[in-house]
Amino acid sequence: MERESSWIEAAQGLADAFGRGEVCRVETRGLTDAERGWSGAEVVRGEAVLSDGSRMPLILKCAERKERCAMARLTRQRQCVPASFSADLDGAAPAWMAMEDLGRQRLAPPDDRAFLRRFAIALASIHARNLDRGTEMPWLPAAGADHWRRVVSELSVDHFERKLHESESFARAFGRYLAPLREMGARFAREMTALCGETACMTLAHGDLQMRDGAHVYDCPGAPRIIDFGFCGYAPLYIDLAGWFSDADLPLYHAALAAQGIAIRYADFEERARAARRYNGFVYLCPSVMDWRDGPTERTGMRLLQALKIILDGDFPERTARYSPALFQRLLAEFGAADTAE
Repeated sequence: MERESSWIEAAQGLADAFGRGEVCRVETRGLTDAERGWSGAEVVRGEAVLSDGSRMPLILKCAERKERCAMARLTRQRQCVPASFSADLDGAAPAWMAMEDLGRQRLAPPDDRAFLRRFAIALASIHARNLDRGTEMPWLPAAGADHWRRVVSELSVDHFERKLHESESFARAFGRYLAPLREMGARFAREMTALCGETACMTLAHGDLQMRDGAHVYDCPGAPRIIDFGFCGYAPLYIDLAGWFSDADLPLYHAALAAQGIAIRYADFEERARAARRYNGFVYLCPSVMDWRDGPTERTGMRLLQALKIILDGDFPERTARYSPALFQRLLAEFGAADTAE
């Protein structure tokens, strides 16, 4: 009963934002695993039934405080995110928020440069409106030296090392990469910690934008919509560019940021964006290790080879997680992982 009343309270706040009537009840609807996400947070698709008989689709999420507050702030700013409402922006425990239901995800083609330009504008707007405003967001964890040390160890390479101890075939194929991964991790942590000292790039960062075929950007009419701010933080804006903008595409975001009144010398901007590209490798190394199976296929092995390539080389030739089979075969040969049978 308490949960249902929390749903109605959150749904009513969202209905009020849209100028709708009184919410009588919330009915649940189906949600796919991909839409639910992998954070472990409880997510429900529903419909609010209003007193006039109309219905309002919505998503309900039991979210951490930082996400509830981030969505409330971005909704007030009219950013390209689902409109949201939570009655509890102060409690430390997870609480329910209601969000506009965007429906099933629509993806733009990875090479659609017009869409990429629109996405750059949407992302730059979020970054620019919240740039150097950490004092206004005390609920948002600020990245610093401890955070980056955790990213390159506890959240990533520690899992890789554990897998080496658990699987002989994995150790044969990848054991030689542990030391370089640790070395690159230390370097990345130093570079990101230094960036955090530059207030001109610190903002409300999404932190989990994945790549162009990921689950957190919807191709909606008019403008892209960005969802799932569960991993957000006060961090360098460059980490949100890592999986989306190649060297050739960086000018799109740089121009969008300039249009928001934020001028950064291009050479400095490019240098920092390139340094941040290893972010996706470290953040997605753990799930990619979990995916790996002996005798890897395109389904079970692509993400690990991609993460390793990003960390060790600092970039990746394609901007999708489901990259081309030809590139996968090249990476199997490059990493000597074509045969990992016990």
